[in-house]
Amino acid sequence: MVWRVLLEEHPLCLRQQEGHFDAIKLSDFLTQRALHRTWLYDNWFRPLGNEYQLVVAIPSPLWETKTFLFDRAGARDFTERDRLVLDLLQPHLARLWHAARTRRLLAAALAELDRTDEHDNRGVILLGPGDEVEFASPPTQRLLREFFPAASGERLPAALVEWLESGDAKALIRRRGERRLTVEQADGRGTRGEERADPADRTRTRDSRLGRPR
Repeated sequence: MVWRVLLEEHPLCLRQQEGHFDAIKLSDFLTQRALHRTWLYDNWFRPLGNEYQLVVAIPSPLWETKTFLFDRAGARDFTERDRLVLDLLQPHLARLWHAARTRRLLAAALAELDRTDEHDNRGVILLGPGDEVEFASPPTQRLLREFFPAASGERLPAALVEWLESGDAKALIRRRGERRLTVEQADGRGTRGEERADPADRTRTRDSRLGRPR
C-alpha cells in the first residue's frame, strides 16, 4: 500500500511513468515549503532526515524500473553539475545493467542445457576465439563424437570450421552408415543440425539443433 501511494504521490515517480528517464531533482517540482506539507515528506523524507533528492533511471518497462536514487540532508540541494554527471553516466549504467542481465539469463540457460539428457534432440555449442568449444550440451557432444570421431573435444571439427567460414548457404551433410547429419545456418548467428536416417532406412527421425552464437 505504501509503495502504491508513493508511486502516485512522488513527482519523480510520476515523471518516470510518463517515459522520462533523464536525471531529475525533487526541487524541479516542489519548493522546500511545498515539500514539507506533503505525505511524502512526513512518511519518507523527514524520518530519514533527508531534504533533497536526485534520481536517474535506466530506460526499462514501468513494472521493473531501475532507478539510481541519491538523498541529501542539510540545506544544500544537488547542483546542475550533479545532474549533468548522472546524465552522462546513464548510458553506461544502462549498458552495464543490460550486460549483467544477459549474463544471468545466459548462465541460467546454460545450466538448464547442461542438465539435458545426452539423447535429447536439441543441443547448443558456444565458441570462443580460434573456434575453441567453450560449451557443448550433452546431445551436441554425442553428435560430435559420432559424426566427427577424429575431432578434439576442445575445438570445433575442421569440417564445420571450413563450412562456417566459407559462408556457404547450402547445408553441410555428414553421413555415418545409414545415418545422416544435416547442418545448416540458422540465422547468421548460429547453426542447426538435424540427424536423420538416409531415405532407404525407415527408422524414426531424430532432430538435433546445434547453435553457434557469434
